Amino acid sequence: DGSCVKLVITIDRGGGDRAHGGGAMCVFDFSGTAAHVDDGNWNAPRAITMAAVIYSLRCLVDEEIPLNSGCLEPVRVVIPAG
Repeated sequence: DGSCVKLVITIDRGGGDRAHGGGAMCVFDFSGTAAHVDDGNWNAPRAITMAAVIYSLRCLVDEEIPLNSGCLEPVRVVIPAG
């Protein structure tokens, strides 16, 4: 239907450890993505989007990443309403 999915990934390597406010940070920003689609199976609820983000990170990083909520501490996901 021509709906657009827009994604900007920003990686800030930062410095220091996360316990003291430092460390790397990754932002997955879906701002600008089209609103939900009424017809069809194209919509992704937040849980599905978060699973896709974790999968993407596991493919990009050359280390084992555990499948738990802690692995998303250094990750921020921006999902527009609608």
